[in-house]
Amino acid sequence: MDDSQWQEIHQQSYGQDPWTRVELSAWVLTKRHLGYDPLDVDRIETKGTGTPEEHRERVAVWRPAARLVALALWRAARADGIRVDDVPLDRGLWWLGGACGGELFTAPLPPWTSLPGTWDRLERRTPELLERACWIISHQLLAHERELDQLSDSDDGTPVRLGDRIRAIEAGAFRDDAPPRWAGKVDYAQQAVAAAAHAVSGGHWRPGPAAQAAAAQLQPTLQAHPDTPPAPPEVAGYTWIQRVVRIAHIRTTVDAVVAHHRNRGEAELDSQEEHPLGWALAASSVALAGFDQSAADLEELWGRRTGGVADWEREHMPPPLRVYVVALEALAASLSTLTGYVLHPDEPH
Repeated sequence: MDDSQWQEIHQQSYGQDPWTRVELSAWVLTKRHLGYDPLDVDRIETKGTGTPEEHRERVAVWRPAARLVALALWRAARADGIRVDDVPLDRGLWWLGGACGGELFTAPLPPWTSLPGTWDRLERRTPELLERACWIISHQLLAHERELDQLSDSDDGTPVRLGDRIRAIEAGAFRDDAPPRWAGKVDYAQQAVAAAAHAVSGGHWRPGPAAQAAAAQLQPTLQAHPDTPPAPPEVAGYTWIQRVVRIAHIRTTVDAVVAHHRNRGEAELDSQEEHPLGWALAASSVALAGFDQSAADLEELWGRRTGGVADWEREHMPPPLRVYVVALEALAASLSTLTGYVLHPDEPH
């Protein structure tokens, strides 16, 4: 495909051109290597965060090294005519001193944006930055290997692709031995749901007509089994993509039900603590919303699937992402239990 088609595919799929997409992804890889929150760009980029020396090192060393990684992955995607998310991560090493290293800075180059400097200046600095750039990629390849050790059927040589690695980072811990960045939101939602259930079962809150109507509207979605997209006949049980799509559907339904009742001026669905169901649903919506982009990406990848289900799941559902899905399913189960309490407040629970 020519460059214009390549650009168009990215714009349609991601709302970004390939260079913007790969530059952001390379910085996520770098921040994970450094132990920073992968989504909190503004905080770590301010001079007030950390020591002045750490800030200078980020600006003078790690940002240029990340741009070198981005250029290598951009080259790999362009050479093969594939989306940057689909580039095998180790292919970047080919362009960082490997087989294609001599062609890294050949024309055409993407536009130079956001950082001080030029492509010529970065090329002159490449010898001093190359080791760091290679280590950014190698560190993530090693992390991927460690994560796949958790899967018994992971020794098939399936390459780790850039988009899958980014989703694994964003679903996992941004510092070693730290909880995932989503854990606080999910825990808070579970606490809000438990508090609402306790308020009903303890007789501290009597659900009114609006709360019961909302619970009745939500319950079928919360109790439905994952069934979209249809699984191939040879698959027993639910596929990971069905579980992912179900999470996305639950979030959409929660938001639609809450919006409907709030638009009608029904205070029971407000998000303050004095309205237990509204508070629980608002907290749950925030927790579920963090999965939106990953769900959209995975559904698009499933639509392009050419191999078997097990191969697709091994390639695109890394362990951190699976843990995230399971946590959101547990939240959905708690919400389902809460709707039962709301609908039948006088029954023993």
